[in-house]
Amino acid sequence: MSRTAVKAKVLIVEDEVIAAMALADIVGHWGYLTCEPAVSGWEAISKAGSEAPGLVLMDVGLSDGMDGIEAARRIYTSFNIPIIFTSGYDEERILDSLGLSGPFDFVAKPVDLDELRFKMEKLLGKRRSW
Repeated sequence: MSRTAVKAKVLIVEDEVIAAMALADIVGHWGYLTCEPAVSGWEAISKAGSEAPGLVLMDVGLSDGMDGIEAARRIYTSFNIPIIFTSGYDEERILDSLGLSGPFDFVAKPVDLDELRFKMEKLLGKRRSW
């Protein structure tokens, strides 16, 4: 009997629940495990600590008073997890505002799925060498 290898666990942070569930379905179809999506920055930080994902897909515009940039800063500083931002905002502004060097990337909304998959595989491949 052949077994398909399960890829890394991914935490999706998106305050639009329908978008989060659609993205979780797609990422799951690619063979990744997914945590239950987080809808706020605080929830994302908590789940990053308890679920230990290998990668976070982070929406920048969260509605709970902490944006995705601040949540990403805290997640990376505390847990060293790579993050791909998904946003309609300007990529340069987002990555520059982090003030951190590390495994971060960006995919503009609406998300190009081929680009997202490529960037996920790239960051997860780099993680093995940290």
